[in-house]
Amino acid sequence: WNLTAPNAVELLEKQFYKENDWDPKRDFFHFHHLYKSGGTSMSGVIDKTIGLPRKGKNFEGVLPGSYPSGDFNHEEALEDINRLLKQGMKREELPYRASYAHTGLRPVHGPEKTRTG
Repeated sequence: WNLTAPNAVELLEKQFYKENDWDPKRDFFHFHHLYKSGGTSMSGVIDKTIGLPRKGKNFEGVLPGSYPSGDFNHEEALEDINRLLKQGMKREELPYRASYAHTGLRPVHGPEKTRTG
């Protein structure tokens, strides 16, 4: 494996035995993936785990503006956040626990890169 770090085996073992420290009341998970990297499938896993329950075509826990095969839409996210805040919801009560999108970090995308890329 060409393990160059003196504690490489220990680091490899840690990644498989790390205790899950996810706290849905406190943590927010964002997944940005490159095109053609399998990220669309991971976005589906997020929908059906962190994102549940499903409300209509959306998942309650996923920030609107998230697209498994597209760029993140900041305006859509802000519109939904502001709508809920105007209805009297407190910021700390917002239901979102995750978001996801493509990223155009690779230079080949030039002007087509995402605004966050």
